[in-house]
This record gives sequence, structure tokens and C-alpha cells, in this order.
Amino acid sequence: MISSNSWLKSHRSFLLTIRYLRQRSKSQVPFHESPSTSSDHERSTRTNETVDDRTIEESTTKRKALQVAVIGTPNVGKSAITNCLVKSEVCPVSRLIDTTRSNLLTSLTEEDFQLVVVDSPGLIRVEHAKKDIGVHPTASIITDPDKAVEKAEHIVVVYDCTHPGRYIHHRVMHMLHRNSHIPSSLVINKVDLLKDRSQLLHLTPILTAGKVGGEAIALKPAHIGKLGVVNPKHLKGLREMRIHTKDENISPELQGLYRELMDKPTHKCNWSDTKRLFLNTLGWPNFDSVFYVSALTGEGIDGLRDHLSKLANTVNMWRYEEDIITNKNMHDLCIEHVRAALLDCLPGDIAYRLKVRIVEWMPPDDSNESLRIVTEVDCEKARWGKLVARRVQPDEVGQRLQSLLNQPVMFQVHIKHKGKLVIVEDEEFESD
Repeated sequence: MISSNSWLKSHRSFLLTIRYLRQRSKSQVPFHESPSTSSDHERSTRTNETVDDRTIEESTTKRKALQVAVIGTPNVGKSAITNCLVKSEVCPVSRLIDTTRSNLLTSLTEEDFQLVVVDSPGLIRVEHAKKDIGVHPTASIITDPDKAVEKAEHIVVVYDCTHPGRYIHHRVMHMLHRNSHIPSSLVINKVDLLKDRSQLLHLTPILTAGKVGGEAIALKPAHIGKLGVVNPKHLKGLREMRIHTKDENISPELQGLYRELMDKPTHKCNWSDTKRLFLNTLGWPNFDSVFYVSALTGEGIDGLRDHLSKLANTVNMWRYEEDIITNKNMHDLCIEHVRAALLDCLPGDIAYRLKVRIVEWMPPDDSNESLRIVTEVDCEKARWGKLVARRVQPDEVGQRLQSLLNQPVMFQVHIKHKGKLVIVEDEEFESD
């Protein structure tokens, strides 16, 4: 676990904390010594007794914590679900895939429970990362999902119920098999988009290979709008992945491939190999539970969070301070949110290749109550710069940052090509 107090102290200036966001300037009350009196002594004695009692009470309180890795294919709603779980819009979200390029650790501490959620990039091909995003095969967008799972105590697999393919993706299957010692849950997202929720009755047995929590699925009749009866015929033909055992139906070639791939992290496995290995495998039979949620409306999220809290382990001290919501450098996090805003209004092949940096960060003062953030967007081509200038709405981006930082933000963006500002005439704005 990444939980060292020394690590936190050395990086405190970079931590995005609620204390920083909401209490940027606290005046300190000076301490004045005064001659001791009998009444002062009595008050001091009573205070010490109260502190001692509180210390004893706190030491006997059982603290619990759980670190969760959220994994899945691109654009299934991993970041949105993470935001819902930690009750903060900390993870950038956009309409395009590959918004999340690296692991983002977030946390929520309530009463005696601390939930640490690591939002990971969607599982993608190396070829896609190189061609469309312009990054190296060893970039975090490729390697970070494995890192998230390595340090996890629980895995949350997010599945988009509107996706036409009814199966767990072969890259996800590889991660689950390779990390089968880590408990996992299936979260079926975007249920708000289903016109007929009875579809979930047929989908669930497929994605779970007919088993949840080690037992065969047995859904009972329920009220309209909730899960009802599963037709037994939909369970026929579903089988678990047993290629790592001596199954007569599995060829020695696949068994050998299985053993070979289990020795490698997912990002080092050839895409075609994992696809071939899990070609006829639709579901994972070892999920301990299944949740139907909508990250957009918040439906089902409380139940998921409650479930995770019951799985938490007892700890002597919090892994992260109670008011820390992420370990990400706040400047870098703001850049990612600006990038998400660009993905929302530009074609992906352009938005992915824009370089964003913060050139000014001016905290509020007596003359200005807003945090002033000025960013620079560098474009490879002049026409890209003009498109950015026409499409980007600084006020909307400022609202994103304001929601993230929980304080008024004055946002400006400078669009440049080869170091020069891109100027767009009024008629060019009208032509878009």
C-alpha cells in the first residue's frame, strides 16, 4: 500500500486537500502565557482528563480501510463511478475514450471507514496508443491498469450495459485470472439508458458464468423495474474458464498459452493472444457480487459503497489523512480537466495531440476573490489552433475547475502555434 506518513509529509505541498480548497487562509491565534492560578490549574486538570478520555476512546475505535482498483474497457464510466464513490468530481470525464491517461488515486473518509479508489485508464491496444494518442508503449495509459490491480485489495470491473457485446473483455479476463486471489465485484453501469431493464436478467448470468459469490444465480420475482426471474435456458452453454486445469475439452495448446500468459502482466501480453485464449469465454464466475448502477444519476452507488465498506480491513491508522481526496498534483489535475474539456468539443485525433500547460496560477487576494488560472494550448497545426479557438468555451472550462477546486475560478486560455498566439477573426467564428 502507498501509505507512508513520510511520503505524505514530503509531498504535502502537492496534495489536493479539502483543507487547502476550503480553508486557504486561516489566521492563527497567538498563544499568550499568563501566571498560573488555582482556577487555571483546575481548568487544566479537567482539560487533561477530557483529552485523556478522548484519546482512550479514539484508540479503541476500530478504523477500517479498503483500497479498490476500478478497471474496464474505455468509456464504460470508470471515472464517473469513482467520482460517485468518493463524492467528489475529482476525476476528469469526457465523451471520448482515453480521457484517463494514468492512475488517479482518490479517497473518502467517513466516520470509521476510509475508501481508497484508484481510477485506471481503459484497457487499449498498444497500436491505438501509438497511432491515435501519440504515446510510447510503456506510457502510463498502457501500464497503469496492471499497477492499480497490483496494490488493490478489491477489484471493481465496470461494464457498460449498452455495449452490444455480451461478454467480459479478454483483457479484463486476463487481469482477473492473473489476479484471481484478489476479490472482485461486477458493476454494470448506465442502467438509466435501458428502456427495458429485464435485459439485465439475461445479461448477468452470461457475464458471471452463472455464478455469483460462489453460488449459482437464483433470482426471485421482484417488483416491476427491478430484477426478476432468470430463464434457466439462458444459463445453458455457459461454462467457467478451466483451461488452467486438466479439462479434456481444452487443447494442450491453449493450456500452454494460458500458463505462458499468466506469467506476464496484461500490458505485456500480445492483444491477439489474450483474445484467442478467451475467445469462447464470456464471463467470470468468481465475482462476489453484482451491482446495477448509473453513474449519471447516482442510482445504485450507495449500495456499492456500503458493500465495499463491509469488505474493509481493520487498520491502526488511516492510509491517507482524512481530508485528502487525491494524491495528484493539483496543477496536473487541472490540466487533465482542461484536456477533458477539449475532448468534449474537438475531434479525438486533434484533442489527443494538443499540449496543455498552466502558465499562471494566482491565488485570491484582497482585490480578487477568484483563483486566476491561465493555460496555454499548443497546437501542431495552425488550423487546429483556429478550431480550438472556435470550439472551446472558457466559461464552461472555468465551471469545471470551479467544481473541482470548490472555489471561484477565473479561467483564461491562450492558444498557440509555434509559439505565436492564434488569432481568429469574427467571420471565422461564425463559419464553424
